[in-house]
Amino acid sequence: MKSIMILSYFEAVPKSGVSVRIFEMAKNLALLGNKVFLIAPENDNGQVRINNLHIMTFKTPRYLNTLFSMYYLLKLGQQIIKEKKIDIIISAHLWSLLPALILKKGYSKKLVLDEHNVEVLRAIRMKSLKRVILSFILEKGLANFSDSILTVSLLDKSALSNLGISPKKIHIIPNGADTQKFNPNIDASSIRRKHNLESDPLVIFMGKLDYQPNLEALELLFHNIMPNVLQQVPNCKFLIVGMNPPAHLNHESILYTDYVKDVTEYIAAADVAIAPILSGSGTRLKILEYMAIGKPVISTRLGAEGIAIENGKNIILADDMNEFAGQVIKLILDANLRKQIGNNARELVVKKYDWKSIAEVLDRDVLKTF
Repeated sequence: MKSIMILSYFEAVPKSGVSVRIFEMAKNLALLGNKVFLIAPENDNGQVRINNLHIMTFKTPRYLNTLFSMYYLLKLGQQIIKEKKIDIIISAHLWSLLPALILKKGYSKKLVLDEHNVEVLRAIRMKSLKRVILSFILEKGLANFSDSILTVSLLDKSALSNLGISPKKIHIIPNGADTQKFNPNIDASSIRRKHNLESDPLVIFMGKLDYQPNLEALELLFHNIMPNVLQQVPNCKFLIVGMNPPAHLNHESILYTDYVKDVTEYIAAADVAIAPILSGSGTRLKILEYMAIGKPVISTRLGAEGIAIENGKNIILADDMNEFAGQVIKLILDANLRKQIGNNARELVVKKYDWKSIAEVLDRDVLKTF
């Protein structure tokens, strides 16, 4: 068993796809018997211990939080290395790599970089020149100093290899879902009562709504998908789950929840789940969570990137928004098709994308090789 320190630029309490991956990796590595120390920003300073998982949090000011996060990750990382026998440092994102590299060099520790996205690829798709330049410098200039790099898909591994990073040090560790927590037997009646939905067809979309790819998807839903669906299914409702909902995209058929601590009942309440994503990179945790609960998913091909799906069997893919809306209508009107695709989706996630199994692969194939 190893002593592992994880440096996270993102919050300890899972509120986004990035923080879910970080927390699930930390939790499941600890369940395998490793001693895991997670350092992450939160609303206050504190320490929590859950068996072999030790969580240390720090509070950053509203302004210059990036610089303060790096400072606290370095300071608390030094403290833990001095107090504990740490074997491996995991930089849980590219943005926490700099303090991780300083600790690696200063204390001669092995370093693993977890690349949730290939940031250069994501920045290109988001058309952000500033982010392209910064990501290129970090990924090409600094990532090579890591002993191992984790990516979520073969596509991301190829993209990093094209930046000049040795393929031998890149390991594919996909995103996943907690298939016990996200299961088809969740009672969602309270959510339908809360929003007065009764038997209305319900389409769900989840995500942090001030994140550009999710906001773009919401714009597509509002302007392209929803009007077509409502022409054929006028009582359909659209449930949007996520923090920071936009003020300008309001409609009587849209229900915003803002941030919710537990999304499982909201997913379970839906008939159809969608991911009309046109930018970003990595794999979308929301799709895996929809599928784990047995919901039929309609996604763009980019949205489902990196997941071993079969179009028409365990997911429906559509890149044209008129076709996308047509597939939503088709699923709403065909309960047997919803059940068939949802069951196949659940089977795929249980077989290939359960967090426990993913952590076992990471532990066996990467961490135990050091």
